Amino acid sequence: MAKLSLEVVIAGKGIAFSEGQRGQDTLLRTAPSLLGTGEGVQRSLAVVTPWYPSVNHPFSGSFVQTQVATVCNHFDRVDVYHTEDWWTPRSEAETRRIRSCFAGLLRGGPHHARVQVRSVLCSEAWLTRVPVPVWTGRHRVERIRVHENALRAVLPADRIEADVVHGHVGLFGGWLACRLSRPEAHIVVTEHASFTRDMLAYPEARAIYAQVLDRCAAYLCVSEVLRKPLVAAFPEHAAKIHVVPNIVPVENVAFRLEPVRELRHWLYVGGLYEHKGVWQVLEAFGIIAREDPRIELSMIGDGVLFDALRQRAAELGIGDRIHLLGPLPHDEVLAAYHRFDLLVHASRAETFGMTVVEALASGIPVLVTRCGGPEEVFTGIEGIAGELVPIDENPQAIVVGYRLLAARLDNLDLNRARRKMLSSYSASTVAEQILCHYVGERAAIAMRS
Repeated sequence: MAKLSLEVVIAGKGIAFSEGQRGQDTLLRTAPSLLGTGEGVQRSLAVVTPWYPSVNHPFSGSFVQTQVATVCNHFDRVDVYHTEDWWTPRSEAETRRIRSCFAGLLRGGPHHARVQVRSVLCSEAWLTRVPVPVWTGRHRVERIRVHENALRAVLPADRIEADVVHGHVGLFGGWLACRLSRPEAHIVVTEHASFTRDMLAYPEARAIYAQVLDRCAAYLCVSEVLRKPLVAAFPEHAAKIHVVPNIVPVENVAFRLEPVRELRHWLYVGGLYEHKGVWQVLEAFGIIAREDPRIELSMIGDGVLFDALRQRAAELGIGDRIHLLGPLPHDEVLAAYHRFDLLVHASRAETFGMTVVEALASGIPVLVTRCGGPEEVFTGIEGIAGELVPIDENPQAIVVGYRLLAARLDNLDLNRARRKMLSSYSASTVAEQILCHYVGERAAIAMRS
């Protein structure tokens, strides 16, 4: 796998923002052609994404970064375009002033310096970061127009010059890929946004999804949870809507040497937000902690509930047994799994289940809610990998699940669970699927040879 190093490019011709536009434009409908595989053919890939690790959000979109690292060596040139929301005050007038200043910075001139810092992701992969000033509270449909104009401003000739263009998130990267690519470009879109189902209820957003589906060659959902509502909304495009999971480099995750004997050390990995079920995890732990003075809970992640969770732990009298570790680099998270006996994941809704895959690959069982994506991870290994529990505001659901899991700990087969993770989510497995959608199965075989 290629080693990644961050780089930044902010350069362009200025930004022409349009506040009143809606999703009514007609996209080019040229049928994309597959790349040739003959000697001397120049293959280029562009990836367009609203999520990618950055100084502002070092852990956002790490799965996109992993995917780029996995496929970039199959192309002569790779460009990553990262349009990132930079939130501005909740005032339209203030936002206009900020955008005007920002456009001036990009234009350069006697009173402005053009910002251009460049380095590479790997041998021939470049990352272009495009900060996008966005008024706080602006609807997503309006925000994508601002993303489009911002990216257009930094593109030579106002378009993406690549043979294959991969847009992440249909409503953002997918739309930009379709709007700004060459007419003959082969476009693939990956959907992993939890807001997809909600956005389909808005006519303007639905029209954008329809145009993206009409133009792209393949629309890849990271789980069936995402595919189902899209197929229901656009049955005419069902043949091009597929399930291709996120790459989880489980082949790089070491398996725990000593098997789990007791569920004494709990681990939570994720954002500290209400919809992630962190209150239920804490309260359930508090109930079990009163029965067992040996157990401890560590939480890796950050969010608005960080201080509130610490305060609640103190109120429960277990503050010394709950460790809020904050966000950690991904390699440190992978190493941390071996220090724990159980991953607890109580989200209300997940499109995939990255931490569930990583935990099972490392050899620890998982206690997880039936929140969508993780249920698909458990397919075929339900009884041997951990315990699935219902989504419930009452922490007793987690308590009951914990007790059931503890009672049958000796019956788990975490070696088999790891093999399932390797066969389903490893870089080589998923990259092969992605390459097939990029250039077709025969061309993908030729590229790998």
